[in-house]
Amino acid sequence: MNYLQGAIHELKNVTWPTEKEVIRLTKITLSFLVLFTLLFFFTDSILSGAFSTLYASINI
Repeated sequence: MNYLQGAIHELKNVTWPTEKEVIRLTKITLSFLVLFTLLFFFTDSILSGAFSTLYASINI
């Protein structure tokens, strides 16, 4: 039970972010998510097309 009391005490000392900070950081996270998703999609599409062309030219 001492562990639980210690955990509760520590949670009371935590400085929680404000709603404004949470929204701002969520927007940043989602922006990076979209950016990297598009980056990987286009990189995969370009490399897939390049390798398909390469394999077709050497008849594999």
